[in-house]
Amino acid sequence: MKSIVPLLLAFVISTLGVDLPPEIEACKISDPNFHKCLISSAQKAFTVFANGNKDLGVPSLDPLHLDVVLVEPQPGSINIDQKYTDVVIEGMSTGVVNDFMFNLNDCTIWLNHTLKHLKSSANYEIKGQLLLLPVDAKGHLLATSEFFNVYIKATCEKFKEQDTEYIRVLTSKVKMDARNLQFDFGVLINGNPQLDNDLHKVINDNPNDFFEVMRPACEALWNTAIFKLMNTVFAQIPLHKLFKD
Repeated sequence: MKSIVPLLLAFVISTLGVDLPPEIEACKISDPNFHKCLISSAQKAFTVFANGNKDLGVPSLDPLHLDVVLVEPQPGSINIDQKYTDVVIEGMSTGVVNDFMFNLNDCTIWLNHTLKHLKSSANYEIKGQLLLLPVDAKGHLLATSEFFNVYIKATCEKFKEQDTEYIRVLTSKVKMDARNLQFDFGVLINGNPQLDNDLHKVINDNPNDFFEVMRPACEALWNTAIFKLMNTVFAQIPLHKLFKD
């Protein structure tokens, strides 16, 4: 009997679907202010989903927890293997949605989201050449950004389950732009405090160069998380509950 309950629940969800959280407005497609409504609803969604949503299976967004981030070495002055674990990102819910559009005709989605006062922490392992100095260190990283812009573009398709229409995301792509970055790795070079301080100063005097090395891994990681999040939500909320006719 117990094994039947999850099956019945899955059938009910696929047949009736789940509603949008009541705080998020379902925008009316024919409304002249449809675009403005989408931006407002997207802004609200970041606040509503900040602590996650058990009904939809959405994890906490603020703070956002990531297991592992791997960054491969790149030719140049910052040529190091980087591994970050137990990553915690704070500030996701306090950002501003600059633009959000959902084109139902060709099924494309795009979002421009600016995060301010973003804080990150993680355990790290780095090894290689950092500004021409050999580095082999482990420790705890604290990083801050006063401006972190995220651009998301996705393509989707419509499909039906039990005569109910849903949306499935097929592809997604993330681009990032970060400014006013600060990194604190703790001790990177043991036994030479002056050299260690000088190295930290160089990193924080050239934070954009350091971020450029990390950008591909960060974008790929965010893309995976966002792709999964969108499909988790869209697979449960029917199209007619996402948008009003």
